[in-house]
Parts: sequence; structure tokens; C-alpha cells
Amino acid sequence: MTNSFYFAKFNISELDDRRIASLPDSAWRRFHECVLLAKAEDNDGLLPEVGDMAWRLRITEETLLNDLAYLARVGLAELVPTDDGGEAWAIPACLSLIHI
Repeated sequence: MTNSFYFAKFNISELDDRRIASLPDSAWRRFHECVLLAKAEDNDGLLPEVGDMAWRLRITEETLLNDLAYLARVGLAELVPTDDGGEAWAIPACLSLIHI
């Protein structure tokens, strides 16, 4: 692995993004955890399976799904179609604000 795998660089323009700046503290934390998970997944902002993410974050799947739904409502997460016909969660906002 290269060193770039271990780091996600946050852009200072994140400070001026109203969607992120107005998040409650818990949602702000979850968004950044998802960015780090997307970085670890290394798949254009796609997140791992919900069960895997929940285990890694030490929370329930229900809690994670509620948090992802909230992030989707404010435009920071979305369900996207996968090549196999399913759906996966993604953090598209991180692609423009965070160099992953």
C-alpha cells in the first residue's frame, strides 16, 4: 500500500459548505467516519456493506442506516446502483471536498 491509502485530505472549503457546517455533532462525526470508510474502500466514494461498516464503527446496523438516511436527506450521502443490480451507499460529497 502507498501512503496515500492512509490519509484523506480535507479541503478547507468544507468550512464553507452549509450542508456540513450545519450538521449536528453526531451527524458531522458520522459523515467524517463515512469519508474515512470510503477512503479505506478505495472505490470512488462507495461505502462498504452496511453490516461491515456498523461492525467497524461499533454501532448497530439500524443506527447506521438512520444516520445514512439523514446524511442523504441533506445531500451528503446517496444510494447508488451497483453493477450487480443492487444498491450501495456512497458519499459523493467527499469527492469534491475531500481528496480521497
